[in-house]
Amino acid sequence: MLRSNIIGTLLAFAALAPAGAHAGGAWEPIDAPTVTLLDAGSAPRRTLRYSIPTASWRIVRKHRYDASVKLPLRGNREDEGQFSFDLTARGVLPTGDQPIELVVLLHEAVGRTGVAEELAGASGRIRLTDRGLPVEASWDPHPADSDAARMADRLLLDRFRTRASQLPTPLPEEAVGPGASWEIRQTLTQGTSSFAMIARCTLIEDREDGLDLQCRFSHDAAATTFQVGSRGRERKVELQDSQVRGQSMLLQSLDMPVPTREDGTLATFFDAKVRMTVVPVRIKVTSEEKWSQLVPEPSR
Repeated sequence: MLRSNIIGTLLAFAALAPAGAHAGGAWEPIDAPTVTLLDAGSAPRRTLRYSIPTASWRIVRKHRYDASVKLPLRGNREDEGQFSFDLTARGVLPTGDQPIELVVLLHEAVGRTGVAEELAGASGRIRLTDRGLPVEASWDPHPADSDAARMADRLLLDRFRTRASQLPTPLPEEAVGPGASWEIRQTLTQGTSSFAMIARCTLIEDREDGLDLQCRFSHDAAATTFQVGSRGRERKVELQDSQVRGQSMLLQSLDMPVPTREDGTLATFFDAKVRMTVVPVRIKVTSEEKWSQLVPEPSR
């Protein structure tokens, strides 16, 4: 749900902050979002749980962003473009303690410079609870993981992995009915920076073909931290002002590990100070984003 719906903002800060790394092949724990029920909705209510068959789903997701970083002395940086992913998620028999296990395979990734041909074939496995919460992932090693010169491919690969590890919409533990709402909270990271994102989802209708949901986005400014600078010489950023607003409309079937359709928008703004030298530097980051996703019928 909150899987990388802030691409523009994180990319803007990625220009200043170091990136992270993955231990290829090993099962790694995932910092799953927390889900808090706000309103159980009206009767009839039922407990929502995923039951994923052994089938494959082809997922096409397009995400457009427009981001800018304003620095003193005309040191502005701007970036705009579109990311798109064409991937397959396949439900398989679980090999661990969780009831859902997916194998994901990237067919095509398109970034700002065009098709990243060398990323085709990137793959991994994800284990999730029956509420759609990711628990751990195992990513097959890829050359971009250890090649510092391929930063663009590495960022795109990280984006694919983040996206693929959080495919289904997280569900509340309690039984809910029409009008129910729950809060999904997750801390997203980019290198040494963290961003506390919040989605408040409302169940518009419990339909035969899935849950008709509206999710509105915000953030927790007190739990958001940014650092800039090279590794070992990071500088903490002091936020002066921050704003996040947006929403998505989606249809989530409980026998699919990803929404059948999703359309969303997000706008972010950050005004911050950082002491790079003796004199504090003022940084302003803005981002506007729009995404869409379609999933055809599964192949058994």
